Amino acid sequence: MAHVVTVNLKQDKDFRFAIHFAEGIPVLYGDETPPLGNGPTPAQLLAAAVGNCMSDSLLFAIRKFKQHPEPIQTTVAASVDRNAENRLREQLSEEELTVFDILTRPGPELSTEERDEVKKVARQLLDRLNALLVLDWRKRLSARAQIRLAIEDTLDEGLPRRYTKEIYDTKCEALFEHVYESYQGDGRSVYA
Repeated sequence: MAHVVTVNLKQDKDFRFAIHFAEGIPVLYGDETPPLGNGPTPAQLLAAAVGNCMSDSLLFAIRKFKQHPEPIQTTVAASVDRNAENRLREQLSEEELTVFDILTRPGPELSTEERDEVKKVARQLLDRLNALLVLDWRKRLSARAQIRLAIEDTLDEGLPRRYTKEIYDTKCEALFEHVYESYQGDGRSVYA
């Protein structure tokens, strides 16, 4: 006989969801990893659920033989992979997706067309930066200024009008910090 399990999820903030199981059971929160959230992620929760189920089954089987091995400890390793084209759901490279995420999370609510515009901006920005990211660019004031200006110009020219001046300024700063931390220059980066 089938037993139906119902779980209710309610968005708390961004990618953080309150998971309600039943009356009397504390609420559990699921989220994404930084920079999008603070976890635990849905993949981690799924791995925990599988591990808990398998541990319960093991404990039940052992106790049938009047054994008490407590406490049981279980470690679960789960592999999370990309699709066949090595793409994420937004159909962007890892590098493009990172820029897209910085531009949209947290950010204004966007329509599908506006999201496509932001994807285009992410690609244009990376193309533009590739020409400017020369060896030791972080050490030279003029090179850092060129990078900052390229970010500001690309965002100003391409972002949907839904981005207010305040959001624009925040995104420019976040992108500059990301570029500074992730790109050494001369083709070297955390993505290469």
